[in-house]
Amino acid sequence: VMFDVQIIVSKELDENENIWLHSLQNNISKQEYQKLLLTVDSLGLKERELYGDAVLDVVSKANIKSIKRWKGEKKVIPTLEKIMAPELEAREMKGLKKGMQKGVKKGRILAYAELGMSLEEISDRVSLPIEKIREILADN
Repeated sequence: VMFDVQIIVSKELDENENIWLHSLQNNISKQEYQKLLLTVDSLGLKERELYGDAVLDVVSKANIKSIKRWKGEKKVIPTLEKIMAPELEAREMKGLKKGMQKGVKKGRILAYAELGMSLEEISDRVSLPIEKIREILADN
């Protein structure tokens, strides 16, 4: 071997003494995840940005199925909700914007149809296939 290798068995680490290394696994428990969240939350802003958020991101991605399951439970993890708030708000805004754009496009289609434009003309103006325009008009 060209360099020394050290193998760390994260499950065998004392989670209280080695929260960072212990958390680097893909089957973390809800309690361990909460402890990691609280530890990250307790860091100063600089340390959190430099280290905490990176570890939290890696652990969250490795445990995405578990996190989704936990989020589906009645009781949401308050710290997780707080940390994810900006991401959730961004998704909500993106969805709202997309919905508004669809609504405006649908409104234009309906208005063009009321003006007596052909499906081909409407298709050219809104850049949608004629079949999609037919669906929208049929729904209204």
